[in-house]
Amino acid sequence: MFKILPQLLSRLRQQDILATLARGAGIAFVIQATGTGLKYLTQVLLARWMGATEYGVYAYAFTWANLLSVFATLGFTTGVLRFVPEYLAKKDWAHMRGLIRRVRQLVLLAGIVLAAVGGLALIVLRSPQMDVSTLLLGMGLVPLLALMSMQMEMVRGMQRIALAYAPPMLLQPVLALGTAFIVLKAMGALTSVATIGAFMLAVLVVLGVQSQGLIRVLPREALLAPPSYETVGWLRVSFPLLLVSGSLIVLNQSDILMIGIFIGPKEAGIYTAATKTAALVSFVLVAVNAIAAPMISEFHAKGDREKLQEMVSAAAQWMFWPSLGATLGLALFGRAVLGFFGPEFAEGYWALVLLALGQLVNASVGPVGYLMSLTGHQNLSAWVYGLSALVNIGLNALLIPIWGLVGAALATMTTMVLWNVWLYALVRRLLGISSLGFLVSQ
Repeated sequence: MFKILPQLLSRLRQQDILATLARGAGIAFVIQATGTGLKYLTQVLLARWMGATEYGVYAYAFTWANLLSVFATLGFTTGVLRFVPEYLAKKDWAHMRGLIRRVRQLVLLAGIVLAAVGGLALIVLRSPQMDVSTLLLGMGLVPLLALMSMQMEMVRGMQRIALAYAPPMLLQPVLALGTAFIVLKAMGALTSVATIGAFMLAVLVVLGVQSQGLIRVLPREALLAPPSYETVGWLRVSFPLLLVSGSLIVLNQSDILMIGIFIGPKEAGIYTAATKTAALVSFVLVAVNAIAAPMISEFHAKGDREKLQEMVSAAAQWMFWPSLGATLGLALFGRAVLGFFGPEFAEGYWALVLLALGQLVNASVGPVGYLMSLTGHQNLSAWVYGLSALVNIGLNALLIPIWGLVGAALATMTTMVLWNVWLYALVRRLLGISSLGFLVSQ
């Protein structure tokens, strides 16, 4: 392991591609690391201020909003990563402007519709332990979160990593936590309704900042060009990507929702703390993917398989080794880390270990999801994620009543292994690319 870093640094000094990857991933890493720390601190403080039960109600409502917001993007979060670099390379400013305008319109409309439908469904199906006002207010976040994700990916597609990630990763948690603290001091208590309201205000501010940033980074020609639309074509490509992102969010969030349904808000709060903590394993993966995704699209469009393999090999190694260290750290000190949330949250330790192992497998196979989605194999990857999501729901329904939080974590870890091994095999067969992060050379 100690030989890997010098070898990578040597390769980075020699190769412009890898240097670009390292610079982009480095920027993303700093922002992601800071943002992950801020978001994690936010969750810790909210849990301590609210208590496990009230925190669980908030987490349940926010998870529903996050789930529906992914479907509200209509798959364009990945779609724009395919189209924006293409239009930039071709200097197709008319389609660039049309894409940005039309995607915003469609996402906002879809978000409003899903928020209304989701609100009605939660009223009908809600657990008596869940506060209906919190659930309904959470639905107001659906179109806002969808637009925020969309605008982040638009800027990311232009490889402006700092501008893409800083507002949602840094500004949003600071504003939300600051607003929640003011409410706590003013009212003497922090409820789930007030916390959702604090997040809604923060997202509105971030949307304004993102909009101004997008105007600033767009080429002048794109701002002045008459918009040209290919709505049907964009939707045709993005819809399978929606199945991918939708299945992923189901895979990542269904355990929390089903714990809230089967057991209750307190257990949902404890399991959410374990989930947020296990996610620390994957933040390097997310940082590297931030720059790797548009580069995959670019090299595939040029038909440069050699550079694509070279970039993927480096990215996979950057993902794996820090993730391994984080997993070992959580296995050793997980109880103490969960104790930051409050003494009752230590009950989630074994769930945390299983979830961290699943995240390590995710990092081990490199950017296989993007390799499938951004090289024309999005339909096949949609089937993989969709079937894995169904397996995940079935396993959660089977194991949660038997083993509780551990059963949910075991179900999620099992399906993480399933979809990652499956996608890795497909990438090897269809693209001839190896992306195992624990191999020094491919």
